Amino acid sequence: MGGQERFEHRQALEGLHGLGGLGRCGTCGEGAREPPKRCRSADACELGSGTIMQGLPGARCEGREGAQESPPTDHEAGGARPSLPAPTPERRTEAPVAQDDFGSPAESEAEERLKAAMKGGDAEKLSLAIQAAKAAKVRAEVLVEAHEALLRLHKDSTKSATSAMASLRRPLNMDRSDIPAGIRICEALDEIYECFQTSKDATGDKLLKACCEEARQPAAHTRLKQSVFGLLEPEEIKEFLLAPDHQMWMEIKERTERFLHLLDEPGIRVPWKVQSITPESGCHVLRTLRPVIMDQTIREPATNTPFGHTGFMKYLTLQIIRRMGFNDIAITGQYYASSYTPETQILEWMKYNGDSMDGMVAMFGPGDRVAGIHAIRNFDIPNAFLDLTLKASIRFKDANFVESVLEAVNELDRIFREMKLPEDPWRSDAEVNGGVGGKGEISLNLVDLMEFLDLQPGETLEEEKKPQQLRAEEAFARWKKSDAFRRRVVAILTEEGRGCANYTDYGVITRWLRKHFPEKEKYRILIHAHAGDGNTQDAAGIEAALNGANGVWSAVIPQAAQGGHNSSLVFLDNMFQLGNENVLKDLAIPSIPMCSLHLLPKLQHLRHPW
Repeated sequence: MGGQERFEHRQALEGLHGLGGLGRCGTCGEGAREPPKRCRSADACELGSGTIMQGLPGARCEGREGAQESPPTDHEAGGARPSLPAPTPERRTEAPVAQDDFGSPAESEAEERLKAAMKGGDAEKLSLAIQAAKAAKVRAEVLVEAHEALLRLHKDSTKSATSAMASLRRPLNMDRSDIPAGIRICEALDEIYECFQTSKDATGDKLLKACCEEARQPAAHTRLKQSVFGLLEPEEIKEFLLAPDHQMWMEIKERTERFLHLLDEPGIRVPWKVQSITPESGCHVLRTLRPVIMDQTIREPATNTPFGHTGFMKYLTLQIIRRMGFNDIAITGQYYASSYTPETQILEWMKYNGDSMDGMVAMFGPGDRVAGIHAIRNFDIPNAFLDLTLKASIRFKDANFVESVLEAVNELDRIFREMKLPEDPWRSDAEVNGGVGGKGEISLNLVDLMEFLDLQPGETLEEEKKPQQLRAEEAFARWKKSDAFRRRVVAILTEEGRGCANYTDYGVITRWLRKHFPEKEKYRILIHAHAGDGNTQDAAGIEAALNGANGVWSAVIPQAAQGGHNSSLVFLDNMFQLGNENVLKDLAIPSIPMCSLHLLPKLQHLRHPW
């Protein structure tokens, strides 16, 4: 390996420094726990000429319009890559000596400016200096030092902001604050915790006592009374704050924020094209489909506790999911009437931080929809997901399932008109995957359709029809007579919640639904499969796609739901292995494995709030 390529290899490993050693060189296997000076297989490693770093944030494959992209490695693409000759890049003529001497005038000048920016203490200027230094190929060791300085500045600025707001929180004065009550309580707890981690232990005790006293006042804010400040004694809260679980959560939060910063760094561009690394396929349907994902990663680990760790952790999860390239995201499930839960708190965090709601979806039942409608109005959520049960259910309010859908759709149509959203919100699959978030869409999920039809193994729904099948088909026809339904409802979704359905059942149900909701009439079909004895939930997505489905509605990893379910990443990996090029073109696939590793501890922690 020549000097230039050794530099690029060092630079790539430097980009992984700080990720806990999870990243490795795709060729030599060298990890990035410390910024290395030289690849231990430097004479053989060809990273400088095209091998991607596994898990490198920001990496993408070439082939997506308007972006410089990098292809996934074997593990990132999901399985073995087809045998390919090593790419032969254009190489500069290498000098016979001094291969590691990068002391050009441009580099020296950029390095001096970078060091000056590090001393200046301005995060924005330092970030710009780092980009210029990378372009000038400044030494990797200096870049590592600059990145660490930038992270320190971001951390210090967060502490300064917390300190500046402290005066506003003493006392909390909940009713006279523009900050949502739940967020103020969370921030107060974080501030108290910071005091306990420093020499300001006495200050933390005083602030904790003051918050508890305020929560016990007769005129205290309702949510403050319901919080830990109102329910526990100061000594008990302090014990919880210093407990290993809470300290672990603070560590997870800090590492996630650092990871998000690293994700925004540019990745490594390599010469492989999407077509050259996608396996060949003879199946036209699977090869040409633009797989659609409605992400459920934030929604699946739901809790009905008013307070806990989950609100802000859901918010951090959202930042990762968006960086993966998903555009349609289920953001809240309003199934708890007027109860204040993390399902509402994440919306408060988004509004508080000024996040866009494009593509966000609110989930609720069509019968008992008061909380869902309130969330859509209050937080400007532009899309709705109606969870419809056809049989009696303890989860949803009992209602006439035909009429309740029409009533909900008509009400949402009026609200979306008031919000100035498109009256005909249909998007093609290419638009869905091209970064266009949904606006004014309604998705209708037939929660228990297989149970309602009493679908048995081997049935096709094309022979003699059962009474319940005829009843369902009559409902479909009734819904489609509604102008609002035809315009607003763009997706028909289904699932089988017991885990009893075989993957072939999803093919049968999809084929039957597609007959009643054809794509030419602007309907997408997405499926969601729960894990069961057969463990065929991930095969269900492919079977459905073969029979007319557009994709899946599920979380990134199976563990997001306590019972387990089909994974959107496994579905995408299966599609890629079956010859679908659009997977690599539409999503940030090379970054997704590292993102998933960071999601796993958060999703496990989301289900255990204190």
